[in-house]
This record gives sequence, C-alpha cells and structure tokens, in this order.
Amino acid sequence: MLAAKARAALDGRTSVAIEDVRAVAKPVLRHRLVTTYAAQADGMTPDRIIAKLLDETPVRKEAESVHAEVAPLLRS
Repeated sequence: MLAAKARAALDGRTSVAIEDVRAVAKPVLRHRLVTTYAAQADGMTPDRIIAKLLDETPVRKEAESVHAEVAPLLRS
C-alpha cells in the first residue's frame, strides 16, 4: 500500500487507485514469494502467481466510477 500511495502522490493524486496497486504489485511482491519444487515444475513463477492473483481479484465497479469522476477535480 505504501508503494501504491507513493505512486499516486507522484502522479499528483491524494488517493490510491486500483491502477496504482496493479502497477506496483509485481515489483513489491515478487521477492516475497517462494515457489515450491512442484510449482516450479509446473512453470509457476512469482510473476505468474502475482498476475493470476491480480486477474482473479474482483474490482468493485463503484470504485472505478468514483475514481473516474473525482480524478479530474484533484488534478486542477
């Protein structure tokens, strides 16, 4: 979350968007995952696991629409 907050702040925003979380997920999490031998044999890498988690995690539609409406106001 700190990395996502930093990314939002560097972009001039005061709140974190789902895009911020998705953008920093791999660099932040990749070194924290240790795959088992079975997972390695199946071709699962930390990057593939993170990508799968991001793909399978639902995003609330309300959060996307609120961000789209508020973002232009915060940039002014």
